Amino acid sequence: MGRHQAVSDNSQSRFGATLVIGAAASSALAAAALGLAGPANATCLSVNGVGNGVGCTSTPTSFALALGNGATAEAQGRFNGAISVGTDAKTTATGMGNLAVAVGNPGLNGSVRDVVPTDAVAKGSFNRAIAFGNGSGSAAIGTRNTAFLVGNGSDAIAAGDVPPPFVPGNNNTALTVGDFSSASAIGNHRLAAAFGNHKTKIDGS
Repeated sequence: MGRHQAVSDNSQSRFGATLVIGAAASSALAAAALGLAGPANATCLSVNGVGNGVGCTSTPTSFALALGNGATAEAQGRFNGAISVGTDAKTTATGMGNLAVAVGNPGLNGSVRDVVPTDAVAKGSFNRAIAFGNGSGSAAIGTRNTAFLVGNGSDAIAAGDVPPPFVPGNNNTALTVGDFSSASAIGNHRLAAAFGNHKTKIDGS
């Protein structure tokens, strides 16, 4: 498509364990969705900054996994995870405690009206951006936002403001389930849910 809270060391450790468990579950979902994404023609993995290159980059405490021709995954910061599955699929997780998952091949996107790769961007702190579908994209920018979608050519955005450049927002949730639909949670403590095909929701309206 084309988003600080201090914690104790114990909280960081607990969150790190939670992230690993969540990432494992997301990896299982990605593997189950390989039929959607197509054959994986290229693979890269970077963990704790080891194995950088060929499409995957990470820093200590983070990991990046990409499966598919041209797929890339970037996890920069602390306790971040990035998983890309599909041709040209792209994920970016930067900051602290973020998870980005993108599963799909390039496809027509309803918002930009062009063929684009599937992507997910989680930036800031403790955000989740997950996209399952061809030509779809999720973006969660700020603190404790969730952008989740299942569908082709759709978008889910949880941020302070849109369109790009996204302005960070806090505690937003954007959900999209359907083809060529869009949900945008703009501001703080907002919810937007678009269910069905060709639907558009902004902050619940």
